Amino acid sequence: MKKKKIRYIRNLSHEKNSPYLTWQETFKTKSEEKAEKVMLRENMDWEWQSNGDLSLWNTASATTQHPVTKEEIWFNQVTAAHSSYYKDMSINVSNQHLPANQFPLHTCYGDGEEITDEEVDEIRSATWSNAMSLKLQPGDVLSLDNLLALHSRMS
Repeated sequence: MKKKKIRYIRNLSHEKNSPYLTWQETFKTKSEEKAEKVMLRENMDWEWQSNGDLSLWNTASATTQHPVTKEEIWFNQVTAAHSSYYKDMSINVSNQHLPANQFPLHTCYGDGEEITDEEVDEIRSATWSNAMSLKLQPGDVLSLDNLLALHSRMS
């Protein structure tokens, strides 16, 4: 994963197609041209669908360098943004038939190759195995290193 990097895919509906988050809301415009300028500025790739929906993606490293320790650390959202997160939840069963790359969010390798279910499961297992829970009381203050805590996302 370090070599191949991670591609983050986001699928945004046209406002006429969905009650969910639309590209018009995301980019605060109804102009495809203006949305494209933002995507260019943010180094994203995109494809307009024939129905007006938008698929966009960017590729990022699976690791980053910690600014204090200079260690290379695992820092990504490969599992939190993977389509299996949606497939495994019964929130919206109408989407369960979709191909992985058509869910609202999906991740794959930077070259477009799919990350296997086994790999996703292994990453999730490692995350949960290294997690700890805290029982906080009212008035407690918690300070943590966001890079080491992966935004505290446990998907």
